[in-house]
Amino acid sequence: MSWYILILMSKNCRYKEAVKDLQNGDYKSALEKAHWGLRQMRGIQRIPFLNLIGIVYHQLGLYTQAAQCFTESLDLDKENFQTWENLGMIYKRLNKFKEAEFCFKEALLLDPGSAEAMTNLGL
Repeated sequence: MSWYILILMSKNCRYKEAVKDLQNGDYKSALEKAHWGLRQMRGIQRIPFLNLIGIVYHQLGLYTQAAQCFTESLDLDKENFQTWENLGMIYKRLNKFKEAEFCFKEALLLDPGSAEAMTNLGL
């Protein structure tokens, strides 16, 4: 994720509130705030909100919806190793092991030190 997006999100109160709600287990509120933010953003500014929504869906066991969010995020930025890891975890939950392996390998290409990707690949 580019530095520009990180700065933008650090200044976005709605995003911060949604993250706090997620951390507190208030998934409904986190989703409402993240969806609101998603509607306000365009292009690559949508990435953090898509990833946050995907994480909430993962926590709720809504793996197909989570995969859609992470895939849409990767359509905007294929260089985000954390999104590749997140999508890999979802595919693992869906028993789509070849797809999961591909995602973890992509994550490793972008971040060779990724412990999450190495662990999931059995390295």
